[in-house]
Amino acid sequence: MPHGGVETCSNRTYLSLAAIVEKDKIFVLPAGLTEHYYHANWNEGLDLIALSGWSMGGMSDPRIPKAKYGYAIVARPAINESGAWKFPDEFSHVIYVPQRIIDAIFAVDKKSREALESAIKGTLQGKPQKFMNE
Repeated sequence: MPHGGVETCSNRTYLSLAAIVEKDKIFVLPAGLTEHYYHANWNEGLDLIALSGWSMGGMSDPRIPKAKYGYAIVARPAINESGAWKFPDEFSHVIYVPQRIIDAIFAVDKKSREALESAIKGTLQGKPQKFMNE
């Protein structure tokens, strides 16, 4: 374990934001998550994890299934022969995310989608545009 009690939570697992579409079934959203650090028992009975994420508007796609039971960040093993994991039993970590956080994530995702679509449209029309903060 590194200095200060900080260790990795995922240890060669993949972190994903998922919509819980049935009580035992999730849909992994098209967004990336990276763990910066994990501090077990940061405060009595409370672990601390710092994540960053990115999306290019894929979560705003109307074809994405809507969550019936909320959203969760899940840590899943890199390999699974069946390609499917039983939720939540086969995940090493499940973090249920409050709706207000999900609303903020989806707002950023929608803004990214609009910026990407605008940049593509401008480029196709021969009028390249700056994309996001470049």
